Amino acid sequence: MVKIRQSYAEVTATQRRLLKQKEQCDSMAKDWYQRAQLALQKGNEELAREALSRRQAQTDEAANLQQQIDLQAQSIDKLYEGMQMLEKKILESKSKKEMLAARARTAQS
Repeated sequence: MVKIRQSYAEVTATQRRLLKQKEQCDSMAKDWYQRAQLALQKGNEELAREALSRRQAQTDEAANLQQQIDLQAQSIDKLYEGMQMLEKKILESKSKKEMLAARARTAQS
């Protein structure tokens, strides 16, 4: 149970980091788009193309991170379900153990 909880915490922390990285990529893509617009206003098409190229790279990276986030979310769901099932089995085992112990005491007396 402890290992599952540790795994759950690690996956959750990883997902938070990925979300933060995605936000940064989205912000950088927006920034590069603004730079491209500014370059066009100044009449520098080459610089605008370079800015748009970098924007595309950031957008691609954000899409990549989103896929990883989705996979992490699925892993979190599976781990959570596994934790719930394990906790249920542990409770069932404890109650069965107590019932058997009570039967043993009754049989001795």
